[in-house]
Amino acid sequence: MADRDEDAANINGRAPGGVGLLIIDMINSMAFEGAEQMRPSAEASADIVLRLRREADRLETTVI
Repeated sequence: MADRDEDAANINGRAPGGVGLLIIDMINSMAFEGAEQMRPSAEASADIVLRLRREADRLETTVI
């Protein structure tokens, strides 16, 4: 599964007609029952979103 996660953060060139990155619902205090069990998965997801954001910025792609 790690290989698929690595691929998820790669953007190769521009898409025909343009492309943008929409990041939604990423702020969470994780202050609820069961949050500790979710933390590793949530942190891994956040790392992927951060890599996507950095790649989109590098390509001067719109980020919302």
